[in-house]
Amino acid sequence: MKKVESSDSEEEEDESSEDAKPAAKKPAAAAKKADSDEEEEEEEEEEGPAAGDEEKTELFVGNLAFSTKEGAIRAAFSKFGTITNYKAPTDPQGRPKGFVFIQYGSHKEAQKALDGLNGKDIDGRALRINFSGGAPAGGAAP
Repeated sequence: MKKVESSDSEEEEDESSEDAKPAAKKPAAAAKKADSDEEEEEEEEEEGPAAGDEEKTELFVGNLAFSTKEGAIRAAFSKFGTITNYKAPTDPQGRPKGFVFIQYGSHKEAQKALDGLNGKDIDGRALRINFSGGAPAGGAAP
């Protein structure tokens, strides 16, 4: 019986040492995770906020007054290049939603428009312009 007791105590010692081992490993695992998080943050910083926009040609133009007419928008944006597509979404009653999508023939033209008009006023509202993240304007309707 003593062997059983000694083996039980050995098992208890093994269990306690096993409990200590994972605890020692956890900080190492946490350190590895922290290192990988830092690497991911560094990668994100390298990409910058405009990463992936280098080929986009469509702009989202927001914060428009509901009374702003297409002609005024086209006049302001056509100074920066050829507008190849214009889409002004409306609600089910046909009222404007306060934003439009404008597509240019090249990324360079779109970038010039973004740089030149972002924050500028049209009809008393400061425009908010970004590269569009969705499908090109004027896509197939559902």
